Amino acid sequence: MNKYSDIDASSSPKTSATEEINALDEMFTASRHYRKSSEYIDMLRFIGKFTKYSPFNCLLLYTQNKTASYVATANQWRKKFKRFPKRDAMPMLILAPMSPVVFVYDLKDTEGKPVPDSLLRPFYTDGVLKKGIIDSLKHNCTLHEIEVREITLRHWHGGSALRLNDKYKQFFRDLNISDSAKYLILLDRDATNEDKYSLILSS
Repeated sequence: MNKYSDIDASSSPKTSATEEINALDEMFTASRHYRKSSEYIDMLRFIGKFTKYSPFNCLLLYTQNKTASYVATANQWRKKFKRFPKRDAMPMLILAPMSPVVFVYDLKDTEGKPVPDSLLRPFYTDGVLKKGIIDSLKHNCTLHEIEVREITLRHWHGGSALRLNDKYKQFFRDLNISDSAKYLILLDRDATNEDKYSLILSS
């Protein structure tokens, strides 16, 4: 799949070459600010949820709006979802083939018909777990030196997994992680048990 396959350059507003260069310069400068490990991990989590865009474009999105959940051009919102950018919507700039830049809009900056459940609940899992299964799975994880913790995560951050080292153990010290743990899985505490089960197995 072309890394720019979800980009429609024809729907972007016209800008001058000077405006485009200035905007890119600002974002290149901002991209150097993520030097702390926690900031870097947050950036990687953000990049991981936008699979239709190149990592570089995801970085550009992150520097402009860290809370973006689903982005598309104005034309894509109109064709796919019958939605339109709000009057005060803030467009975000990314790169695209055959055009210097295009502008995309986050879900919260659009209005129109209701969006599909897949956009509001991206980690949706069918079925119902029997009582106690999720607790048994967490216990089995500890037997394999995997700690599972539930914290408050932003929308589209259903969970994440990382290999623990001394730096991460210190960073997550408030989670009371065992000294013998080698991996950590973070889950959104507001997710359903079914979603948590699915996220643990896919981590």
